[in-house]
Amino acid sequence: MSGITLDDVILDSTTSSIAVTDGGGSLTVDFTRLVNTTDSVAIGDETTLVDMATMDSAFGLTSAGFPIMGVRQDAGGSPVSATGDAHPLVFNNNGELKVAANLSSSVSDDEPYTEMPIAIGGRGVSGLLSALSTTGDKFDMLGDLYRRQWVNNSYNVAIEITTETVGATAAEIVATPLAGRKSITIQNASTNSIWLGHSAGVTADDAATGGLEIKKNTSYTDDFGENINLFLISDGAGRTVKVFEKG
Repeated sequence: MSGITLDDVILDSTTSSIAVTDGGGSLTVDFTRLVNTTDSVAIGDETTLVDMATMDSAFGLTSAGFPIMGVRQDAGGSPVSATGDAHPLVFNNNGELKVAANLSSSVSDDEPYTEMPIAIGGRGVSGLLSALSTTGDKFDMLGDLYRRQWVNNSYNVAIEITTETVGATAAEIVATPLAGRKSITIQNASTNSIWLGHSAGVTADDAATGGLEIKKNTSYTDDFGENINLFLISDGAGRTVKVFEKG
């Protein structure tokens, strides 16, 4: 088919079509084969080509439509070269859409938080702190109702006082420690010295294996957590000590 002039275009009102001829052949576009309804656009055999869905209405898995495509870009930056260029949606190598969060906020301190920027925050709690269920569980950043974050040395889980009897053979004290223990005080209530060590090999003397001496009627306090094992020994039997655990 060669060049087409206006005389070659014929509108056939009876068939709702346009015929294009140049003597050597013809091309007919039949508008009755394009079906347009309020909810879909169909091809000639009335197979749905595109479904039209209204706002907040169901769009089934078998519905036809044009997908919104994007570009995978592992590196940062933009895939276009100049201001005003058409820009595709950009995804990372996991298929996640790259977005820029709003990092600004006009909400002042002590006002209702009505905006949705990315922010580092915590949760205020009152009363005793609760333990996580197991190792590896996620936990919130916590603070009290006066915004003091729980990273200080205050004890707000529990306390426990036990009585131990120390003899001439080294033995572990509080073998079942207070959960969440942060500090421990050992009060020597006897009339003799006792020695504190980290293993059953501690001795009641000044030798290399000798422990830290806690003299009679004195106390020793340190920040030993619940995973620290403590052993006591004395130079005789029946020495009474008080152990005060704080967590």
